Amino acid sequence: MVLFSVWFLAAVAALYYYSVHAGREYVKHGDNLALRKGVITAPRGTLFDKNGLKLAWTESRYDLVLSSIPKYPLRKKHLFDSLHKVLGVFEPVEQVDCFVITENLSPDLYKQLESLIFTYQELNVRLRYERLFVTREFQDYSILSGLEQEYDGTLKGVAGEYVVMVDSLGNLVPGTWKLEKPVVAGEDVVIEESYAAIKERIGGYQQK
Repeated sequence: MVLFSVWFLAAVAALYYYSVHAGREYVKHGDNLALRKGVITAPRGTLFDKNGLKLAWTESRYDLVLSSIPKYPLRKKHLFDSLHKVLGVFEPVEQVDCFVITENLSPDLYKQLESLIFTYQELNVRLRYERLFVTREFQDYSILSGLEQEYDGTLKGVAGEYVVMVDSLGNLVPGTWKLEKPVVAGEDVVIEESYAAIKERIGGYQQK
């Protein structure tokens, strides 16, 4: 939550700055802009056993992503050198389509990268969801037995949609991102079986 709050405040500040200053420059080159649509994945609901034990749930993860390569050589060099200085290891790339630089940003690492994220529109913090299970055995069993599939309609929620302008190089135009359809998170499901009973069935399945 702390990481999200810090990122959100930085994003709002950047959005204001670019909407007022950089936005005017993009308007001059309106013929080179295109509208891009995207989908925002909805977080899945939590799967509980009849006693309220969490069997499967979703957690948020934040990744640092390079969405495009800086157009100008000096800008690119400064960005790549800065990333190498902060991260220790960073291999420069020449072409990119949403390249993940580092996964699972910690609050401390975000603070070190904050000024770069604010300065370079090519850098983005991307939210993704990771599905976790009570045990590895249950993860395999859940997939094989179809528990996740059986309740998929309730668990999956409804994805959101957005639109954003991109320039001729595919870079996002600051201040043009707009939410078209809100995300609806998946609902929780309580199954009519205890985890103990499921474990017995897992054991029976593994012995076959």
